[in-house]
Amino acid sequence: MRGAKSHAYKRHEISYKVANAPKAKYIRLSLRCRRERSFRTQILMAVLVVIGVLFLGASLAWMAIITLAIALVLAAELFNSALETLVDHLHPEFHAEIRVVKDMAAGGVLLVSLGAAVVGVLFFLAQR
Repeated sequence: MRGAKSHAYKRHEISYKVANAPKAKYIRLSLRCRRERSFRTQILMAVLVVIGVLFLGASLAWMAIITLAIALVLAAELFNSALETLVDHLHPEFHAEIRVVKDMAAGGVLLVSLGAAVVGVLFFLAQR
């Protein structure tokens, strides 16, 4: 009997987690927007880019490319923020090697952002 109760409880717990997963992800994303100024700036830039692209009447192919570029930049920023938060939690005091790890992650965000900027320049050149 005990095993049946335990199994039923686990099924309920799993179904609860599955049902609330999208809500939890939205809450975490909104928390990230409140905590990270750079992420808010990138969201604002993404909105401005989408408005500009819609105003210029981009083709579906360009819309897909620009959407992927925006998603890559935002995802890279989230990964960078997650890594920095984890490292700060695990090793709160300053350490030179941790600074290198954080700088490398920020460099990855910069690289993806530069790639997205190139996509934007190519889009505007193609519109001429």
